[in-house]
Amino acid sequence: MSQAPAAPTFDLAAYLKVPGARLVPTQAVLRTQKALNAAVQGHKVMCVYGDYGTGKTLSVGVTLHDLAPNTTVPVQPLGIGIKAFRHALATGLNVPADLTSDTARDAAILAVLAQHPHTLLCDEAQRLDNRSLDYLRALYDRRDLHLSIVMVGAHDFRRRMLARPAWKSRIKLWTKFTPLTPDEVLETVYKFHPVWDAASVEDIPVIDDAGCHGNFRAWAGLTDELKQALEENLELTYSLELVLWLLRKMNGFDDPA
Repeated sequence: MSQAPAAPTFDLAAYLKVPGARLVPTQAVLRTQKALNAAVQGHKVMCVYGDYGTGKTLSVGVTLHDLAPNTTVPVQPLGIGIKAFRHALATGLNVPADLTSDTARDAAILAVLAQHPHTLLCDEAQRLDNRSLDYLRALYDRRDLHLSIVMVGAHDFRRRMLARPAWKSRIKLWTKFTPLTPDEVLETVYKFHPVWDAASVEDIPVIDDAGCHGNFRAWAGLTDELKQALEENLELTYSLELVLWLLRKMNGFDDPA
């Protein structure tokens, strides 16, 4: 009988492509950890939503690798539509690829899910079409399965789910991610990566206003650019001017003037 493979240790630095990076427990991260624990233990549906780049996927991924490393099944279709969704679910469950009919594949999916409780993690959930959402809901409603479902979405994901009465009544947990506040930026940046140790507390708000705007992904990208610049040019040292130039470069302006 096939079963989902054991999940590897979540490599934060590799995920962010920023060696030396650390997850900082912001208020949103702490709320997410608490809600995910309730979702996994209670076999509930949870939705995580917010702007792009605010750290939703990262926080959920790290937490689920701690809470349920061997029973979390990532379901992120490469395309849109029920066929792509079925394929992503089957891949996450390690269902044999030679099952070409929908009936055979569905039977194999159910057989694996019935072995023990699972948590289905659907990232980029705003892309799921109606048939995929119906398929997912049908799985959750089966009494012979013990599923937790975590959907992570951006853009108008929350509005879409609330507009669906069948889903609205099933979603028990919501967590919202927003850009970091100025105080959170100050608390987070120094803990996130040691490359910022040389930056003064006066520099950080200037950098944030100049291009990051509390966006976690933007800060991660800038961190990597600064780290690489300092490693590749040993005569360079940290300076606010260097960071502001890197921000301009990241935004398509090569002229440092």
